[in-house]
Amino acid sequence: TNYSIKVTRNASVTSPPPDNTPAVTPTPDAPEAYVVLPDGSTAPVANEIPQEKIPVGFDLSKATVDGLEVPVIVYHEDGMPAVYLKKSDTADEGFYFVDTKTGEATPMESVSSKLSLILLDVNLAEIPEGYELGKFPLEEETLDALTPAGQEVFDHCLVFGMNGAGEQALYRYDPKDGTFQRYIPPVEVEEPQVDPTPTPETTPELTPVPTPGTSNPTDFFSGQYVKYVCIALVALVVLFLILTILFAVLYEKKANMCRQLQTKHSHEEKMDSEQEFEMMFGHHDEIDPK
Repeated sequence: TNYSIKVTRNASVTSPPPDNTPAVTPTPDAPEAYVVLPDGSTAPVANEIPQEKIPVGFDLSKATVDGLEVPVIVYHEDGMPAVYLKKSDTADEGFYFVDTKTGEATPMESVSSKLSLILLDVNLAEIPEGYELGKFPLEEETLDALTPAGQEVFDHCLVFGMNGAGEQALYRYDPKDGTFQRYIPPVEVEEPQVDPTPTPETTPELTPVPTPGTSNPTDFFSGQYVKYVCIALVALVVLFLILTILFAVLYEKKANMCRQLQTKHSHEEKMDSEQEFEMMFGHHDEIDPK
């Protein structure tokens, strides 16, 4: 049996050149660090901070938050760093100061006034005389500030902030006007010191020290002698008064005796005169008119 084999060829097909572009392998998302907000919720930390959003006066750095190294901005080596949070259901996008130990974060407050002022940690400020660390109500929050020492009611406070030029300073906050003004400590005006007119040196006089058994004539006017003199004068005055009273009593008694003697003498003289008259002229009887 003869077999015939028929070979049928397909039309030639031009195959495309091989693609040398490497295939893109999807990479898993980088882990995110989370911070705890004041209301207890959490929010993710951005892994990058846009350079244009870094405020003047802050430097870019890194810190460990939630066990991960994240970019932060700092303004002081002892100051609290700030992280940049993404927009989420629990937080608005922006900078937040964070405690790297606890992971607690608070918004970086920027007050609105004639100047752009970012409030910083007041504990890093040098406390001026007459102020102490305290709390001050600012809008709906309580602000860590420097309040007048020894007062319970405050009409102002001092806050530590950074202006738009990156300068850190204390600012005086007036709640009535709602304004912040840079705090300038009062300057004590020193009175000019006038050089006193030099006085000639005098040699001190040596006061002789009295020895026992001797007396100094000038000691007569000392306190002890004056005391004795006063006692003697008082005694003399009392003695004079007593003698005056005795003299007056004796004089009155003598005067009474003299008056009595004079009265008695006058009476005796009268009696003697009557007796002498009777002796001379005898007794005169009444003449009988017959």
